[in-house]
Amino acid sequence: MLAAGLEGVEKGYELPDPLERNIYKMTEGERKDLGVETLPANLGEAIAETEKSEVVRRALGDHTFERFISMKKHEWDDYRIQVTPYEIEKMLLELSLGNKIIIFFGKSFLIFFNKVMYIHTLRRAYNGYF
Repeated sequence: MLAAGLEGVEKGYELPDPLERNIYKMTEGERKDLGVETLPANLGEAIAETEKSEVVRRALGDHTFERFISMKKHEWDDYRIQVTPYEIEKMLLELSLGNKIIIFFGKSFLIFFNKVMYIHTLRRAYNGYF
């Protein structure tokens, strides 16, 4: 943040006029008309924006910047593969077929056959045609 502020001072960036309205109560169109941009909606989007930032790269140095981005991508991957209680409640379906149990979860499914678990995703099962 300090590096970004310093760059703004050094390059004479103009500050926008203050906005004294509640932006959460504005429509998307109102925000757009006033030039109010939206922050990244999740860590993945934030990482993508940060990767484009020369200010952050200069502030951290190339080695630290690359390592920081790599660590954040791993963190995002760890987060996004988690199955939440909401997803379990809304999307889990179990079918029992004789000695097989098939559990569908979104685009993935588990097959339990003779006490062995097989994991498949529709994307892999159909060779990427989705």
